[in-house]
This record gives sequence, C-alpha cells and structure tokens, in this order.
Amino acid sequence: MNSELAQMLHLIPDTEKEQLLVLLEKREMIQRMIIEQEQVEDNILKTCSELNIPEDQCAHPENLRERSAGGGHFCILCNKMVGMD
Repeated sequence: MNSELAQMLHLIPDTEKEQLLVLLEKREMIQRMIIEQEQVEDNILKTCSELNIPEDQCAHPENLRERSAGGGHFCILCNKMVGMD
C-alpha cells in the first residue's frame, strides 16, 4: 500500500502536493479541535469533585450564580459555594 502511495505521489505535480499537504494539515487541526471540544463538553457535565478541583474553586464559571446573602457564588451544577471570604 505504501509503495502504491509513493508512486501516486510521484505523479502529482509539486504545486498540487503542497496544496494537498496544506489540506491535510488543516484536516488534522480540525480533528484536534473537535476532540478538544468533545473533552470540554464532557467536562461540563462532570462535577468539580469528579474533575478533582479544589473545594474553594469551581470548574463551571458558566454555572456560577451570585449569592444575595453572604457574598460569594453558588455553582448550580456542583451545589457548592465558592469565592466566599
């Protein structure tokens, strides 16, 4: 299979090889971005204890709500209070 590929690459003009290489690099970059996004989405559903986040911090800034009494914030996903003095 590799020898066939090498023969095919030999037949492709250099300018097209460069374009192909650029497309392959873009494809790899997009695949990495998709994997990273999937990991972020997986982590959004995990609580801080599952992510081993310290007790006084929270990994879900989008889920933090300000507390009216006592200051600090409350995470609606983890059910914990953070940022209290």
